[in-house]
Amino acid sequence: MKIITYILFSLFFVAGIIYAGNRPGNNWDMICYMGAVVKTEATPPEEVHRTTYEILKKELGEKNYTIINAGDYRQSIERDSKAFDESLAFYEIKVFYILLISLFYKLGCSLSFSTVLPSLIAVGLIVLLVFFVLNRTLKDTFIAGIIAILLLFTPQMQLLARLSTPDALSTLFLLVTAVLFIYKSNWVLVFSLMLLSILTRTDNVIWCTLLLFLFAINRPVTIKKMAVCLFASLLLLFVVVSINSVYNNAGWEVLFYHSFIERQPFPLSATISLTLKEYAFILIRNTPQYLSWFLLPILVFYTVWKAKWNAFLTTRLGMIVTACALAFILKYLLFPMLSARYSIVFLLIGSLTFVIEREKLLLLKRSK
Repeated sequence: MKIITYILFSLFFVAGIIYAGNRPGNNWDMICYMGAVVKTEATPPEEVHRTTYEILKKELGEKNYTIINAGDYRQSIERDSKAFDESLAFYEIKVFYILLISLFYKLGCSLSFSTVLPSLIAVGLIVLLVFFVLNRTLKDTFIAGIIAILLLFTPQMQLLARLSTPDALSTLFLLVTAVLFIYKSNWVLVFSLMLLSILTRTDNVIWCTLLLFLFAINRPVTIKKMAVCLFASLLLLFVVVSINSVYNNAGWEVLFYHSFIERQPFPLSATISLTLKEYAFILIRNTPQYLSWFLLPILVFYTVWKAKWNAFLTTRLGMIVTACALAFILKYLLFPMLSARYSIVFLLIGSLTFVIEREKLLLLKRSK
C-alpha cells in the first residue's frame, strides 16, 4: 500500500509541476529580472535595454510581447533606456534569485523561462518538504500525500510556481528555516538559510530578526545566547544595508510612492516626498479589502491570550507563530498589499509548525 501511495504521489507531483511549467505567468517583472541578468555582463544601459527587449521579443513572440508591454508606463520603460536602467534598482537587490536565473541561462535555458525556473523548483521543494514533514509527524503516508498534492494544485501555489518573482524561493527558505528551528537543528544551518532568504528578498530580515529576538529572550536567558542572537541579527541587517548600497536601491519611500501613489519612469532621478497624509490615506484605503488576511495574527494573539503568555513562548511553535504574526503586521504597514504570493509563507509556516508541535501545544493547554 505504501509503495502504491508513493507511486501515485510521484505521478501527481510530476503532473502538477509540468502543468505549472507549461503555463508561465509572463508577468511584467520578468523583463526587469532579465535586464538585471543582462546587466551583469557590465554593458552600458543602452545596450542592456536593447538586448533585453530583443531577447524578450524573440522568446515570447510578437503577440505576447505586445501584451506584456501594454500600458503607458510599460511602454515608456520599453522606449527609454535610462528609465529601464533606473527601474532595475528595484530588482537587482534580489541577489540570489538573479544568480539562479543567470545560472539557468548559462546552462542553455531561455532567459525568460530562466526567470520562472527558480519558482517552479522552489514550489516543488516546498511540496516535497510538506509531504516528508507530515509523513514523519502524522506517520500516515497516504494522508501526507493527499495534503501535499492538494497544496500543489491550489491556485495560490500554482500561481507562485508560474511567476517570474523571487517569492517562491523566499517562501522555501523561510519554511525550511522554521522547520529546522522546530527540530532544533544546527544554528549555523539555520542562520545560513536566513541569510539565503535575505539575499533573495531583503524584507525577510523582519521575520528573521524577530525570531532571533524571541529566541534570545526565551528562558533560560543566557548572555551567550543573547550575544549570538544579537550578532546574527546585526550581521543580517548589515547584509541588507550592503545590498541596498551596492545596487543603489531607491529606498522605502520611493518604492511606496512608486507602487501606491504614482508610477515614476525615473524613480531614482525624480524628487519624491511622501507625506504622512498620503501614507495614511493609502493605508486606510487598502486595509478594508484585506481584513480577512488579519485573521491569522488575530488568531495567534487570541491563542496567546488564552494560553499562558510565558508558557506559550517557551515552545518553538510559540516563537515562530508570534514572529509570523508580528512580521505580517509590520510588512503590511510598510507595504500595504497582501497578494497571496507575499503572505502565503506565513500560512505555510504557521500550519506546518503547528502540526509538528501540536502535541506540545495540547500538553500546554492541559497544564493550565
